[in-house]
Amino acid sequence: MDIRRVILGTVCSALCVGTGTVSAQLKTDAEGALKVAARLIEEGGLGEAEAILRTLAASDPSRLDMRPVDALAAQIAYRRGDTEEASRILRALVAYDPEDHVRRFDLIQLLIMDGQDRAARRQLERLFDHAPPADIREKARAAWQVLEERRVFRLDVRASAAPSTNVNTGPDMDNFNLYGFLPSRLDDMAQQRSGLGVSYSATALVTPPLTKGVRGHVAAGAVVSDYSNADFDQAVLTAETGVRFGQEANVSGVATATAERQYFAGEPYAKSAGARVALERMITNRLRLGAQVSALQVDYDDRDDRDGP
Repeated sequence: MDIRRVILGTVCSALCVGTGTVSAQLKTDAEGALKVAARLIEEGGLGEAEAILRTLAASDPSRLDMRPVDALAAQIAYRRGDTEEASRILRALVAYDPEDHVRRFDLIQLLIMDGQDRAARRQLERLFDHAPPADIREKARAAWQVLEERRVFRLDVRASAAPSTNVNTGPDMDNFNLYGFLPSRLDDMAQQRSGLGVSYSATALVTPPLTKGVRGHVAAGAVVSDYSNADFDQAVLTAETGVRFGQEANVSGVATATAERQYFAGEPYAKSAGARVALERMITNRLRLGAQVSALQVDYDDRDDRDGP
């Protein structure tokens, strides 16, 4: 405890003098004081650590980087149960310097421990956007996997404009290439029936934990395409159930049984059932590499001769 008092006294004495020599001495003494404060926080001596930080905070900010002081103050607030104050301090630090990867990751860890998964995801995305160094990036990927493991329910809803013609794959223009290479032209009636359509999709996914490294996988989805001036509106309903497994080395997989129902122009068109196995490796939080194998048995409502795998 004597060495702590000596350091604290030295810092206090240095604060009273304004020469350049003392400014350099202050920096050296402050670094030692910060190490002592950090050790005190680990040992539970929050009051003593706070006294050191208050002394450092009273110095001239132009002669001393106050960010490490604020970071330790956030640790003290968190250990006292004041997560709101700890979060406020860390958010202020990363707002002041978005490239401060260490403080942003401290904020991410705080948000994860406090159960604020959505806010933690946003901070992780911002961290990756600022190209952190390799050590921070690896820690961030591990944090991302923790959040993925904790997420149980997901809902995705999308809408998009889509071209529509009486040949399905053609663009909204007079001339086009059928199958990508055969020049073709829409007749007058086809042009009248051609126009833009809108596709809507929705997917819901539930992944309850089963055992270590294994989660359940239950999903349902629908895609509806509503085309203007055309009769080939279509809808596809899907469902699957199975398991998700593995998060080692940023690799995960899924094995499911699948079922699908298709409607064409408002009428039942086909149904299918089968299985799917997929593997995925996360390269970055925005880039993933995947492979999938699936097998389906398709049964058409009005074309039994086309039934098959």
